[in-house]
Amino acid sequence: PKRRNSWAYLFERLFKDLARYSASPRRDATYWSIVVVSLVLTVASDFLGVMRWLLSFSPEAAREIGLDQIYEVQGLKAFRQPQRYRLRYPGQWLFDQSVAFSKEAAREMPTLRKKRAVIPDAAFGPPGGGLLAAAKRENPSVIVH
Repeated sequence: PKRRNSWAYLFERLFKDLARYSASPRRDATYWSIVVVSLVLTVASDFLGVMRWLLSFSPEAAREIGLDQIYEVQGLKAFRQPQRYRLRYPGQWLFDQSVAFSKEAAREMPTLRKKRAVIPDAAFGPPGGGLLAAAKRENPSVIVH
């Protein structure tokens, strides 16, 4: 018996099946819709840095649109409070969840004391930054009066 290359056989079968199944216009539309949806999801989810790469062609336009709040643009992300301030921070840093918890707790249980605790409006830091010694922490906080 003659021995065949299994990869060659696999691709030969694949192309024959594609030729047979793509003859129908409905299947052709289904195929292209799957391809288009896959490409959109690839770009939107920043798979393998595709979206960051696309945004690197026009970083100022990406910042104007506000895409830098979601994706890194030239290594930086942005945090905005409309009509108040805008903060840019390294793209790998995370929002400090304790700020959000403190704000929510202050809303749920307002204090009877006149002097309220000062809670930052926003805080960001590197992942695991809270586990470092106080002298080694990098964490910008924004306090708005």
